[in-house]
Amino acid sequence: MTNEKLNQWADRLLDLGKTNNLMKFRDTKSSTAELISPDVSVLFRKADNNAVFEVFDPFADDADDFDAPDKNDFPDKETYLELYSHKLRKASQVLLYNRWQSATIPLKNIAKRAKSAIEETGVNVVWLAFGFANWRERSDGETMNAPLLLVPVKIEHVNQMSPWMIRTFGDEISINTTFDYLMQQQFGVGLPPYQDEDLNVWLAQVAELVSKLGWTVSSECKLGIFSFLKINMYRDLKDHQTLILNNPIVRTVMNEPTEMAESQQTAEIPRTGNPLIELHNVVDADSSQIEAIEMVRSGKSFVLQGPPGTGKSQTITNMIAECLADGKKVLFVAEKQAALNVVYDKLRKAGLADFCLELHSHKANKKAFIEELCRTLRSDKTVVSQIAYNKVADKEQRQKSLDDYESHLHSERQPLGLSLYQMFEAYYGCGEGLDAETDIAHIESKDAAYLRNAEDLLSRYESFTESVGTDYRQNVWYGYRDEDTSYTGIGCIVGLFDKVVGTLDALSDICRTLNDTFGIMADSYRLIKPTAQLCRMLSSGQVVTPSLADTAAVRLGNDACEKMKSAAEQIIAKRKQIDAIFEPTVYDLDGQKNASLLIGRFGSLLSRMFNGGYKQIITEICGCLR
Repeated sequence: MTNEKLNQWADRLLDLGKTNNLMKFRDTKSSTAELISPDVSVLFRKADNNAVFEVFDPFADDADDFDAPDKNDFPDKETYLELYSHKLRKASQVLLYNRWQSATIPLKNIAKRAKSAIEETGVNVVWLAFGFANWRERSDGETMNAPLLLVPVKIEHVNQMSPWMIRTFGDEISINTTFDYLMQQQFGVGLPPYQDEDLNVWLAQVAELVSKLGWTVSSECKLGIFSFLKINMYRDLKDHQTLILNNPIVRTVMNEPTEMAESQQTAEIPRTGNPLIELHNVVDADSSQIEAIEMVRSGKSFVLQGPPGTGKSQTITNMIAECLADGKKVLFVAEKQAALNVVYDKLRKAGLADFCLELHSHKANKKAFIEELCRTLRSDKTVVSQIAYNKVADKEQRQKSLDDYESHLHSERQPLGLSLYQMFEAYYGCGEGLDAETDIAHIESKDAAYLRNAEDLLSRYESFTESVGTDYRQNVWYGYRDEDTSYTGIGCIVGLFDKVVGTLDALSDICRTLNDTFGIMADSYRLIKPTAQLCRMLSSGQVVTPSLADTAAVRLGNDACEKMKSAAEQIIAKRKQIDAIFEPTVYDLDGQKNASLLIGRFGSLLSRMFNGGYKQIITEICGCLR
């Protein structure tokens, strides 16, 4: 059963279908282009030496001395080659061909897809394919083209004014391992290994080999998107099947019983007494993260799961640092390049970059790999500086202070028998209550009995707030004291209230008359006394006479006010017009004098033309314009 599961895993990795460019290459409008000049063998020799090709584009603005092809009637490859191959001016220039449109358009699309693949997975998917096998599954089947040699490239374009560049990496020339595997599995032959020989020599070997199958080989060079890295994983699963199936982690993933799984279920995780001193964390870690680090330190296998932003990369960084401190090697893999970069940046900032080696990425070629190994092997021996020990000691002291704080916070306080934490919890539990400032004498001596009594009194007070209010001083009965609660005493109070009500009714009638007759408003008890004083003053005064309230006098005064109101509105409107045109300094001019001169003395055109006084007035007015 385990073999069958492993075979299923391997089959999911393999892509031998006709949609794979490595099995059936198709020229497309948006993602392929063919290098048709210079010759394929020349291109291959340059590609084998880290060449940088400049793409010649007849549609470019700087190629205006050439006859660009009509985009609506694109020429065939032979015509295109005849038209523009002799236009190449530099040894590094190449001519790309796409039978539908200018080759720079698919270049843009390929560069965009390559950038996305590198950002997400760190794998380069843009390759130059040299040589193609024209093969068929059956003698009467469809003829398909499979690339034979692949060279990884990078497409560069600085700006709109610069040409497109294709940069190769000569030390990574590979055969088409996917097609090679298909040939071995279905036809019993494989591609010969490439050993830095001439392209034509190697293609001749392939042509001789596949001629027995009725296939042919063509010498072409095409640019496209290829991805064949999973074939290596497939071969690893097939070639090391026994070793993989004996791995306890793999068997656990397959839900197969293992001694490791049983022992880990019963094993206890050794806890550190003081994580700050005993662990080697290089970034901050909380209690749950420290638990995961302790599990790694003990050799326990587990799955760490959490949503984004919960500190998984921090935890992995500390795990790696802990394993390094224990002299262990760590293989850290991730599906996304971003995850690798995040952890590497944290290790680099912690000073552990020399312990990190990139085994697989678009930058980790053989040369860089060897150079990095040599650099680290030749690095000087380093020791932990005294500054680091001082920082650990400082953190230890701070930890002791925090532990002391925690101890004081949760220790029981007498005479209440509660901790500060419990007191704060009870206090902040009343967050929606009203704050009442009060002074409790000798509060430090109050015990739990006093607290219970205070709570009972406050509960009673709360029950009375609906009738007397929260501030009892504002209640109408505040200040009244009479301990006589007998029937006679209550009757006496009711009689006094009847007299007060009668007096208030009489005052209300008087106030209503004052309002109706004289327009004097006295609608509260507080206004009664000043209103009475006003009435006494008016009754004894000699200036205020009934004639002031005469209808004709009131009408005359009202008419005058209406005229003043109309004039004021006109003045305000004119002033707004003036303010919109002139600065406030215009009001400093003698407006009345200037107006009389402009209307009278300078009223005619002739008097204005030859008079300096008119020009002076106009200059002063224009100087105030906004």
